[in-house]
Amino acid sequence: MKLFPALSMLFFCGLLALILASCESSKEPKMEDGFLVCTIADIVENPADFHLKKVKVPGVFTYEFENVCIRRNWPNSADKIWLDFSGSVTTLSPEILVSLKEEKIVVSGIYHMDQKGHLDNYQGTIQCLGISN
Repeated sequence: MKLFPALSMLFFCGLLALILASCESSKEPKMEDGFLVCTIADIVENPADFHLKKVKVPGVFTYEFENVCIRRNWPNSADKIWLDFSGSVTTLSPEILVSLKEEKIVVSGIYHMDQKGHLDNYQGTIQCLGISN
C-alpha cells in the first residue's frame, strides 16, 4: 500500500504548481520610457486602469474618412480605439498616415476612456504622442 502516499504526494505537488501558476498570471503592465505597455484587450477589459495614463499600445492602424483608429488584428473588430492627432508632438503628414494604413503600429499617448471618438463608436481615445512600427 505504498501507492497511496505516492499518489497523495503527486496530488499535493500538482495542486501547489497550479496555485503558483495562478499567482503568476496576474500580470502587471510593463513600463517602457514612462509609458504603460498594454494591449487593446487590456484597455477594453479595464479602461479605468488606463484612464489619463501614458500608454504604448500595438494594433493595426486604420486611416479612413471618419475612422482613424487602432484595432486588433482582425478586420471589423469592435475592439478599436480612436486616435487623436490634434496637438500631437509629432506632426505626421496625411501621406505618411496613408502609407501606414492597415500596418501594425505601436501608438504612444494618453488614454481617455470617456472620449469615445467619432459617433461614440470606439473604446476610448488615445491622444497621440508618437507612432512607431
